Amino acid sequence: PNKASMRFVSSTVDPKKDAKSEDTSQTLWQQVCSPPNVITITRMASTPLLAYWIVSEQYLFAVGGCALAAFSDYLDGYLAKRYGWTTVLGTYLDPLADKAFVNTLGISLWYSGVLPAPLIAFWATKDVLLLSGTAWYLFQKNGSIGILSNSVAKEPLKVTPSMIAKVNTTLQFSTLFVGILSPVIPMPPLLLDSLCWITGGTTV
Repeated sequence: PNKASMRFVSSTVDPKKDAKSEDTSQTLWQQVCSPPNVITITRMASTPLLAYWIVSEQYLFAVGGCALAAFSDYLDGYLAKRYGWTTVLGTYLDPLADKAFVNTLGISLWYSGVLPAPLIAFWATKDVLLLSGTAWYLFQKNGSIGILSNSVAKEPLKVTPSMIAKVNTTLQFSTLFVGILSPVIPMPPLLLDSLCWITGGTTV
């Protein structure tokens, strides 16, 4: 097995672990059509709609949409494990969907004056660096930029997040949830301010 490893911000891509559970015999299109990946892609595609509801101040729709998105995140993982529908593509799509969700909604809440610009810039910078590092690792490993035809179809992405990264992800979603809910249900300003400061401090 390949012994190389690379550290990206707060996550580790670990190629030493062979993902035997992922079916590498399927074509890319077959993987796209698997139920868990269809759910994940649908969640990604619905993210701009959630952003629109936020910037247009339709917060009740945004809260309901976010609840559905959270359920779909649980559902795709459950189906993949329960029915053996785990795919290589899914190891890329799921974290990408989360990052798209966090940053798109974060930017929308900043535009609406709910979240501070420095926090959103911090989140986006971290994720750009992380994704760039992952792409560079795959390029170095495969010696090709044909990521869609090679890596995503055959080479599982193994990411082992640190404890601080897990905490930060939880705080990010909590900050977004409180930010979207605060115009609907009055909350102490200190709650959202505290979440912003703590989330920013753990974004490393």
